[in-house]
Amino acid sequence: MLWYHYCVKRLLKKQKQKYPLMQDADIHKYLAQSFFGPSHILDHNDSLKYLIKETEEAKKSINNETKILEYIGNNHYRVHLKPYILGNYNIHLLNIAFVNSSLLSHGAKDQRKYKRYLVRFNLATTDIYSVPHHSKIYKENYDPHYRVIHKKYLYLIGGKI
Repeated sequence: MLWYHYCVKRLLKKQKQKYPLMQDADIHKYLAQSFFGPSHILDHNDSLKYLIKETEEAKKSINNETKILEYIGNNHYRVHLKPYILGNYNIHLLNIAFVNSSLLSHGAKDQRKYKRYLVRFNLATTDIYSVPHHSKIYKENYDPHYRVIHKKYLYLIGGKI
């Protein structure tokens, strides 16, 4: 447990260095994505439609992220859409990786661990499945456009891009 706690703290520290304007909602979102990936996404029918729409927004984004993959912990990665699109990678395969990642089961042990981290970072909530949106400050300064996928599905989008 101590090793895992150290890793979470180290990854969160890197996030705060990269995104110094992170608010509580952004930290909560990061922790949720790290622990559960995109498992809070329930509507898979429209995921491709939303991805296509968001890729259009990402093309015009002020976000200057150049790395496609960003490791966020617990075998999950954020796939940044702007460099992904500029690299001419397949959006349909990214969507398949995203949907498959959202279907991975996360047991009660992960949920208890996640709840402890929310308390530890003073982000406790009554609904551990409630994943907030990014804060207004975060959106205005970083204009995030990404999908979270599990490393199990990296092969679908070209491996370690």
